[in-house]
Amino acid sequence: MGLSGSPGTFQRIMDHIFSDMRSSILVYIDDIIVFSNTEEEHLHILEEFFHRIIDSGLKLRMDKSRFGVRQLKYLGFVVSIDGISPDPEKTKAISNMTAPDNIRKLREFLGMLNFFGRFIKDFATISEPLRFLLRKDVPFIWTDTCTAAFETLKKCLMTTPILSASKAEGEFLLFTDASYAGLGAVLFQRQPELKVITYISRSINKFESNYPPIHLEALAIVWALSQLDPYIIGMPITIYTDHQPLLSLFGSRQLQGKLARYQLRLMQYKATIRYQPGGENVVADYLSRHPSEWRYTNDKETKYEQWVKEEKAIFSKGRYYKMSGNMVLGIIPTVSVQKNYIEEFHKHPLFGGHMGWEKVKEKLIQAIFWDTIEEDYKELAKSCLICQKNKTIPGYLIKSKPQIPEVGAIPLGKVHIDLLQPGRKTSSGNIAMMVAVDSLTRFVIVGPVKLLSSEEIIETIMENIIFKFGCPKKIVTDRGTCFTSLEFENFTKALGISHHLTTPNHHQSNGLVERMNRNFNEAIRMYQDDEWDETVKVTACCYNNLVHPKTKMTPSYLMFGRLTNPNISQENILVKSKYKEDIRKWEENISKLQETWMNHHRKSWEKAKGTENFEINLQPKQLVLRKRMVDKRGKLSPWEGPYEVLQVDEHQRALIKKGRKKEWIHVSQLKKFIPEGLEKGGKEGCKDI
Repeated sequence: MGLSGSPGTFQRIMDHIFSDMRSSILVYIDDIIVFSNTEEEHLHILEEFFHRIIDSGLKLRMDKSRFGVRQLKYLGFVVSIDGISPDPEKTKAISNMTAPDNIRKLREFLGMLNFFGRFIKDFATISEPLRFLLRKDVPFIWTDTCTAAFETLKKCLMTTPILSASKAEGEFLLFTDASYAGLGAVLFQRQPELKVITYISRSINKFESNYPPIHLEALAIVWALSQLDPYIIGMPITIYTDHQPLLSLFGSRQLQGKLARYQLRLMQYKATIRYQPGGENVVADYLSRHPSEWRYTNDKETKYEQWVKEEKAIFSKGRYYKMSGNMVLGIIPTVSVQKNYIEEFHKHPLFGGHMGWEKVKEKLIQAIFWDTIEEDYKELAKSCLICQKNKTIPGYLIKSKPQIPEVGAIPLGKVHIDLLQPGRKTSSGNIAMMVAVDSLTRFVIVGPVKLLSSEEIIETIMENIIFKFGCPKKIVTDRGTCFTSLEFENFTKALGISHHLTTPNHHQSNGLVERMNRNFNEAIRMYQDDEWDETVKVTACCYNNLVHPKTKMTPSYLMFGRLTNPNISQENILVKSKYKEDIRKWEENISKLQETWMNHHRKSWEKAKGTENFEINLQPKQLVLRKRMVDKRGKLSPWEGPYEVLQVDEHQRALIKKGRKKEWIHVSQLKKFIPEGLEKGGKEGCKDI
């Protein structure tokens, strides 16, 4: 694909085209697979698929396409109605490999096997002699043990079973085993026949190698459950272990330390533990007679596993109360540590995950409880800095008073100016269009721009506004560099023009021209004309000669006091015939008409918005968060701060302090900040749940 960023760009395009068809289409760059349950459904999906390919201008190669098959090769695997298995052509290359004679070749071999590791039972244990050679300060000496492991792995790869997909119904069976070489597990499901869902395994680290056997066997169960969580959460599962002491251990009420944490984590599953003697190798017996199926896993330690390992023992103090059946509820901590309990619970990614009370209450009260835990948790979550920066709660946003647009007393009394930039150059060399809207008459003036510089913008304003219609009293622009330069400032001062800049990141301040730009963009898209500058001129002419819904007159008539298009009758321009009599009166006194419209506009706006008794709930010295405007990829928190409010003016702007800098921000870009910390504590004692 040439450029290094091409695959990612192509993948984003394909994801966008088929964004709402992910339940029936999988896309990996230019490899697309379409699947369905029935032939009729398949034809319907293919029809929609072809329509989108054609509409997007993409093409397919028929010699590389296959249709209506029950089995195909996809991304190195053979996918069929029975499940998924490795592509024999891929595994053949591995089976023909000779024993590696250096570390680099050994890494290549293990790297290829890792890709198919999900299909090999006890992969981590079998490969341990080979992985031992990769350790630091270990000399590369190939022994008979390494040869045996090498050949065993190649044999296992050539006889891999088909892994089955899990279903929404059916009991799961989990077989686990642990040794000082590694941890392993196999997940089955009754569908109603017993099917293999996946194999998982990993090596143990240097700390786990010091665990006693009972801790290692318990770790195998807890680790397997965390890896298989997407399959088994909320589903009944029976766990088989060859370590009989675990049966009574996990039912004990006197556990402490590591085993107590394992017990707590096991409680979130609908699990039953049974003893399976090691001599009765049910798994090996089953695999010798049945095939198996699909899953997702990663033998490397994921971030999720790291969270599990770094879990803090926040439930290690207090005393247990048996509330109903075999369920243990309510560790009752002392008042001095209650805040620490719910704070750790709220922030931990495996427990509260910064969720609200309604989502976490069932899980939380099964672990800890006191009388005011609900109020305390809500108070803490409300003041959590991370939650405030990443969540938008409507009740804490600063509401701004709806602004009454200031209307010029005469035509060109106030003109809103902005630049329309469609993103491509026309044959005339134009890259943008200056758009100006008169606030009183709503008359639109446009002028082509070849260069985004202050000098070019000044020349465009002179030629298209001042030379043709006269000098405006006041202009409103955004804070683009061409409008904030010293050259533009000198230009407005020389002509006695009052220049008003809008509030940063608040397009509503220049809403008249922003709305007009949207109309122009719609016209450009509809006509699909590369000469968009001509389209804008024609659209502006059309707009100026159509009746405006607010003024009930055409902008041209309000601007000049006459109809500017003699080929169109007065009856066709007016919306209703009752305005004919009004027109004759308006012709007698156009200035009176403009004043009437200005007063009517102000009164109707106030009535519609109910602004008479509105007050902005923002005071100096108050702490606020500011909406982030620069992050386009969603990687940063949508709110930043907190910042102190220094002043609030009549234009609904707040002066905030950012370190040593001060900046004016519109209040609609702010929300209240609640200082972190829980003011009130809970009470000791237990309440029936």
